[in-house]
Amino acid sequence: MRGSKGRKLFFAFSEQRRAMVRGLLRAAFLMTAVAIFTLLPGSGEATLLRFLEMEEMTKISDLIVLAKVGSVESGWDEAHRRLRTRVTLEVQRVFLGSFDGEKLSIALPGGFVAEEDLRQVIPGVPMFAVGEEAVLFLRNDPGLFCPIAGWIQGKFKVVTEAVSGRKMVLDRFGKCRRYVARRNGAAKGEALAGGEKVSVEQFATMIGEIRGGKGLGK
Repeated sequence: MRGSKGRKLFFAFSEQRRAMVRGLLRAAFLMTAVAIFTLLPGSGEATLLRFLEMEEMTKISDLIVLAKVGSVESGWDEAHRRLRTRVTLEVQRVFLGSFDGEKLSIALPGGFVAEEDLRQVIPGVPMFAVGEEAVLFLRNDPGLFCPIAGWIQGKFKVVTEAVSGRKMVLDRFGKCRRYVARRNGAAKGEALAGGEKVSVEQFATMIGEIRGGKGLGK
């Protein structure tokens, strides 16, 4: 009797453990699913970005401009489900494509609504500040989750040198310098000298070379 009762208790305990394990596995599965959908916004585009060389960046862009950020405004989309940020750009120069106006507006996913203390940051989507200058590689496709080619890769910050007054394009991902090195016959994986900046004029020449002399802009 004692042995039979012990076996019943053992089986009952085993079943309880199996139920607990099933519950843990189910919770882990749900957490994994949530994480996956978090990384894949409604557009279906993953936030894991593939490195784009300058040639491919230029090829997939419809418009490349040097612009100053005039305003940055965030708010809900029409369905009140996601935050969107509208950036107004004061176009200073066009390197590729056609644009006759003075101001250009782009809408980016994510943003910050101070009144509601809400912030949505999408990994890989560049951020903008009023007054900053940048060279932007833009794509003209309303269906894109982010209109900037290569997402953060398609934004190049522009700074003015204190001594010379020249505007320089910062190359944080190494695309400009890699392109210049290959053009000069350097190995693709070779360490690049000369810093991480090129002048705006060098940048314009580089874009023109990639596009076969077209798109040097105004």
